[in-house]
Amino acid sequence: MDVNCGNYTQVHAVGAVQQGKLTEKDIDRALINLFAVRVRLGHFDGDPRSYGLYGRLGGADVCSPAHRSLAVEAAQAGIVLLKNDAGALPLHLSSVASVAAIGPNADNLGALHGNYFGPPCETTTPLQGIRGYVGGRATFLAGCDSPAYSKFSYHLLTSSGDISMSSNTTPLAGITDSPTGTGDDGVSYLVKEIGVETCSQLIFPAVVEVQNHGTMDRKHSVLMYLRWPTSSGGRPATQLTGFQSQHLRAGEKAKLKFEVSPCEQLSWVREDGEKVIERGSHFLVVGDDEWEVSFGI
Repeated sequence: MDVNCGNYTQVHAVGAVQQGKLTEKDIDRALINLFAVRVRLGHFDGDPRSYGLYGRLGGADVCSPAHRSLAVEAAQAGIVLLKNDAGALPLHLSSVASVAAIGPNADNLGALHGNYFGPPCETTTPLQGIRGYVGGRATFLAGCDSPAYSKFSYHLLTSSGDISMSSNTTPLAGITDSPTGTGDDGVSYLVKEIGVETCSQLIFPAVVEVQNHGTMDRKHSVLMYLRWPTSSGGRPATQLTGFQSQHLRAGEKAKLKFEVSPCEQLSWVREDGEKVIERGSHFLVVGDDEWEVSFGI
């Protein structure tokens, strides 16, 4: 709640309280976090308009000419020129007959924004910038279709099928159940009781087959996540367990091996600070593919 992006809390908080999913204690904790930072920033030390330079900032200071000029300067300073054969740059209007902007992102505002951004004052794509300089002498060619360029499929493989960690097949026999467990049946295991040696013996492989269905060769990152059956009780809904990058030619397949350590990747930290592994089902997830791992004694 205290790190809310957008209007999610405003829309859903009342309903969550009415359904018993959000308690007064949860709200108090979020408010303490929020106001502790504001106190440290001096927001309650008097009239903020008396804070000198920053006390009277307002809407007129957003997207001001000076700030937009500084943004342009920062963008120019952040550009790295990798190649400039025959001194083609900078462009001289008197000697430019035509310019081609090639690539699907040359006129793509989404590529400029990225995945975490606020509303910009103004956006200029590379194509718009070039046309603003050379006019009608600029031509745009996408070159490839972005979705086809980056289409990959995944399949989780293992040499032994689903892994069931029972007392007959793993070193977990004899480990005491935690009395405050939160697993499928209320049981979880303290990682510190399992011990370093046993944790190392529990490591198992997970193999991911990835295929490039696009029309171009490229390097691709494969991310493996862990999903619990439920995210209640403070446990995360999902968490990243590992990733690998692999260069694949168009149409090529590859098998990537991940080593999964239950004590690290299947565990989570409770509010009391104890790292635990819950008895029951866990799910390794890559793309839309899942692989169930059962943990228990």
